[in-house]
Amino acid sequence: MKKVLLTIFAVLILASCGVQQRVVSVSFVDYRKYESEGFFISPYAYTGKYESIGELNITVVPGVENVREQDMLGVYSQVETYKEEISREELTDIAVSNAKEKGADAIVNFSVKFNGYLYEVSGYCIKRK
Repeated sequence: MKKVLLTIFAVLILASCGVQQRVVSVSFVDYRKYESEGFFISPYAYTGKYESIGELNITVVPGVENVREQDMLGVYSQVETYKEEISREELTDIAVSNAKEKGADAIVNFSVKFNGYLYEVSGYCIKRK
């Protein structure tokens, strides 16, 4: 058993010696269109006076389409899966729309997360005074 663990450990060490190219990922969501509508969004707490409206939690599961490929003999061989892509802007639009329906003019502690399967949008809806 020790030899097996030692072998696995050695393989992991050797596999990690490869060169990793630099990856830079930038995400930017422009909130100016909401600000021009009088709506405020912030990942932080609001320090001014406000009326609490409520906590907002939205879960979005992207649509998935499975496409089967058929060969010349009519046999289905491979299944390709295409997952719907949802932008941060679209998720923010959904959150702002829901918050406005509740009477809010701001979302604070705003967060958008993707865990590989679904999107989670959360924040606290307020009406600024």
